[in-house]
Amino acid sequence: MRGAKKYLTIGILLSSLMISAIASGLIVHVILRGVPKTYRSALQWTALGLTVSLEVFGLRTLALHRQVPQRWGHRYGPVAAAARYGLRMGIGPATILTSWFWWTGEIISALASAQVIVLCSALFAGARFATMYALAWRNPSGVEMSHRIRRVEAWRLRSRVGSIALMLIAALAVILQRFA
Repeated sequence: MRGAKKYLTIGILLSSLMISAIASGLIVHVILRGVPKTYRSALQWTALGLTVSLEVFGLRTLALHRQVPQRWGHRYGPVAAAARYGLRMGIGPATILTSWFWWTGEIISALASAQVIVLCSALFAGARFATMYALAWRNPSGVEMSHRIRRVEAWRLRSRVGSIALMLIAALAVILQRFA
């Protein structure tokens, strides 16, 4: 696929990814809107603490843990397949989700406000698109793609430790700000 059709397909993929990510975030926001304001901060901290624990112990996330079927591209054509793939990819648990941070981000931002959940969902979608594009930019074979994914997974432990350190620094900053 080349030229205008390639860019159209990429645009549809990114658009459908953004739409589904923002829609799922807003659904979580509506569900959690009934939580009293006095409990929101405690629920956010609980979600953060639970995520750190789950990441440290390496427990598997609640997700399908499967890629989007390749037959979609053959059956529906590239543009329709890109739209379906983007819609599925925008909802973290509908694909391969290797981190609990999606769940935490949805809960924490949904409890904050509708604007925050839209921003966080759009950032998630952008990061997911950038990762997907970086892994598959040369249309690799299945074997080559497996090697790339293994290299990314090798960095998972390092990123887990780094994420925990960043979350602890952020928690310390919030605590210090409350007592300052």
